[in-house]
Amino acid sequence: MELLDTSSRSLLLAAVLSLPLCASAANPPAVSCPLEKVAEIRDNDVCALQGGDYLSNRRSGKIHGALDLNAAVGDKVLATKAGIVVVAAEKWADMGTAVIIDHGDGGYTVYGHLDEAKVKKGAKVVAGQQVGTVGFTGNSDCLQKNKLPPHLHFGYLNAGKAGLARRDYPIAEIERWGAAWEEAFYGDVLAVGVQHPQMAIEGLTCWAKPQKKPPPKKS
Repeated sequence: MELLDTSSRSLLLAAVLSLPLCASAANPPAVSCPLEKVAEIRDNDVCALQGGDYLSNRRSGKIHGALDLNAAVGDKVLATKAGIVVVAAEKWADMGTAVIIDHGDGGYTVYGHLDEAKVKKGAKVVAGQQVGTVGFTGNSDCLQKNKLPPHLHFGYLNAGKAGLARRDYPIAEIERWGAAWEEAFYGDVLAVGVQHPQMAIEGLTCWAKPQKKPPPKKS
């Protein structure tokens, strides 16, 4: 077998070191994006005049305490970190089919408007595990009527401690409150409440601002 010279070995080593590390089932990643691609944040449209960015305003004057990440029906939705599924419901207030994961560190991730939940309440999940698929459930029906793309409603709630989704506890009561839950849990100076979803994915790049469409050409 012909051996590589020093220069070739250096080039091969550099190439190998530059490859991304693949996580196996036995060694899952610590953090994952909620979708399998870098998603575009929903732009303004007839259903949400200020779009789906974090803290955008809604017609009712309420603040959107999450990100709407454009996708396609059936796209896989992934757990961003390991945790326990505390909500897996088909009709969970305005979120429609939704999953919420308690990550055990006081943080909870919210995955809304799912077409289908792929996990059951009480299930243990790891980062990168599929928990659902993107759909048009809940109050996203306006998008479908106007032939706009579906999105994942992805939110992060810093509640300060684990276990708050048990019966009669705050997160368990959110369904009853409807859309008002975002205001009730809105963040304060202690950073407890609804926070920017970037906190859930740490340093990963999982979304991008919507691309500005060029103005129509004059005829």
